[in-house]
Amino acid sequence: MKHLAFILLFFAADLPAKWGDLSSTVLIEPGYDSNPALLTVEEREMFEGCHPDFIRLESYNDSYLRAGCEINYRFRLGKIRAETGLLYRYTHYFFNREKSYHYIKTGIELRRKKWRGEFSFTLIPEYASRLYRDTDEPDEPYFWSTFSTTRFAISGRYEAISNHWVAIETEYETDRYNDHFPEYDGTGYKVGPVWRWTGPIYVKFGYAYRVYDARGYDTEAESKLDSDKSDISYVEDRLETYVSRDFGDFTVGFSSDLSRRYYTSEKPFTDDYIHIARRDLRADIEPFIRLEATRKLELTLSCAITIRDSDSPYYDLDPIKDYNRARFSVRAEYEI
Repeated sequence: MKHLAFILLFFAADLPAKWGDLSSTVLIEPGYDSNPALLTVEEREMFEGCHPDFIRLESYNDSYLRAGCEINYRFRLGKIRAETGLLYRYTHYFFNREKSYHYIKTGIELRRKKWRGEFSFTLIPEYASRLYRDTDEPDEPYFWSTFSTTRFAISGRYEAISNHWVAIETEYETDRYNDHFPEYDGTGYKVGPVWRWTGPIYVKFGYAYRVYDARGYDTEAESKLDSDKSDISYVEDRLETYVSRDFGDFTVGFSSDLSRRYYTSEKPFTDDYIHIARRDLRADIEPFIRLEATRKLELTLSCAITIRDSDSPYYDLDPIKDYNRARFSVRAEYEI
């Protein structure tokens, strides 16, 4: 599936390019991450005090460098206009190198009159989220929780009124974790309606319902019901917003994701006290300014802020689950 873009480009090469042609863009983005391991205030104090739980963490903050390229091709298939592409990015963290990762995405968009349809496939071969305790190891030390993700997305939208679009977006993903946390393996999906307005101000607003079903056990002889491992299964409500305004050579905007997650573990409290009746409220807000420096060079300055608050009627989660994070970056994109 990840070779879809190359297959489409091969067949498209023999078609008359009546609507655009091949284009490519390269990008480089230096940035700063205030909390790459998603530490709580108490965990940061433990790290600064050289607590052995965080021996695998090099720094509570970090700098990173992201680089990548994108190739797109526009063509016609009869009365249908199509655009296919391939996006690759690599993000390198300088101190906590476990956080470095590859991001690959390919897909196709089809257009006809007032209809749009999109399909995409995303692959992240390995991504480190944060440090977790492995209870199978002597003294239960902390390890990086790393996983691979594959994601399929399909959406369709229709211009119901001039410049007003309504859509349904769906997404399906599978996650596979490292040997320390196989109980986190799982599948998930997300579905919801979206409204867009492409007037003087571009506005996109959507609701999504997300479900993740985790494996909940770590050996093949077990099941979720008879295992003493954590069950991170959940359902989630999300509100996603994007707003931007074009002022000629520069654009000002922001995106925001607000989510309320409800964990659905039904295990005994002694086995899974962190997830029983737990609720996470999370806010991701990212204002940005984009400048068209030249006809081919675009610069974007952004600040992404994340705040998460966890609560449970049975356990005080603040010291181990609440965190704040800020990322600042300057991105340069050049069209070749």
